Amino acid sequence: MKKLLSIIIFILVYNINFAQTIKDSTIKDSIKNEVKIFYAEKSELIVIQSIGLNKDNLTIQLIDSSGKFIQETTLYQGSTLAYFDTQTLYNGDYTIKIIGPTGTTIENVNVKKN
Repeated sequence: MKKLLSIIIFILVYNINFAQTIKDSTIKDSIKNEVKIFYAEKSELIVIQSIGLNKDNLTIQLIDSSGKFIQETTLYQGSTLAYFDTQTLYNGDYTIKIIGPTGTTIENVNVKKN
């Protein structure tokens, strides 16, 4: 919880402008979850943000372009933020797979470091 809080504070303090990194990806499923996915280049994070009330635990997986599983995290019921640290990743396309109780949603993210 402390790490999550420090990430939120970091984002607020350094005023990261997510809109300049990738376009917003909004995912809506049958349980009315809205999720936005951002790549924050300055902090080297892929951020998954739930907009509204998250009623179920969502499993979130990061997969590279060759289909290799990289990491997994959980967006817990009632939480609004999950993230993947991209410091050890190479530039390229990655897939975010969101698994909920009613199905799976897949979104692509491009990691581009300077």
